[in-house]
Amino acid sequence: MLMNDMEQWSRCMIGFFTRCKMPYHAVNHIARKVWGSYGLEQVLTLADGFIIFRFIEEEAVSEVIEKGPWMFGGKTIILQKWTPDFQFDRSKVSKLPVWIRLKGLPIPLWTKQGLSLAASMVGKPLSCDEHTITCKRLDYAWLCVKLDVRLPFVHHFDVESPLSEEPLRVNVEYEWKPSRCERCGSFGHSCVQKGVEPTQGKPKEDEGQRKMEDGPNILGRDKRPHLPTTTQQETYA
Repeated sequence: MLMNDMEQWSRCMIGFFTRCKMPYHAVNHIARKVWGSYGLEQVLTLADGFIIFRFIEEEAVSEVIEKGPWMFGGKTIILQKWTPDFQFDRSKVSKLPVWIRLKGLPIPLWTKQGLSLAASMVGKPLSCDEHTITCKRLDYAWLCVKLDVRLPFVHHFDVESPLSEEPLRVNVEYEWKPSRCERCGSFGHSCVQKGVEPTQGKPKEDEGQRKMEDGPNILGRDKRPHLPTTTQQETYA
């Protein structure tokens, strides 16, 4: 049975491309080239374009994911750690890790607590790069967040500061924006372009609000500062 040996699957991460598929030999060659030093053990392909990457050590999975985003043949590959409840169905994948740039972030927020708070205005904070956490580059903060792709993207948000009469504007740029088919919910194609009528339903504005969730983030479980903020989101047509 697939689930008999949980230990070997805990050393796995799941990957897939949102807009295309790559042949196994190409994925296997690139993966072993870029992740061989991390202890990549095996590459397995499944239906619907899902790929399993198994490593010798479980810690390597987190290290690879944290150093992303990764490009395979010029195409971004979406990676996440395997979990027992993961469903290999693109229509059921609603949350994806995406790297963002926060431009205009006030200096007082360049702390673990502040970065986590700022990232939570866009999605669930996951990690940030070394230059951001060590303040070696202050023109923008480079963060990874988990986005609920059923919700509109946040383009910017305002931070109320006691040092300024006007709110401070923080602009958000995305490494890439996940897109889903309106008809079937899958990534990488559009049923509308294929002549299939889309459903009339829309996600409700109050569903899955962008609130901080429990779990791994930039801070671990440190207490976050309470700063009043407001967000400006895209609206649906």
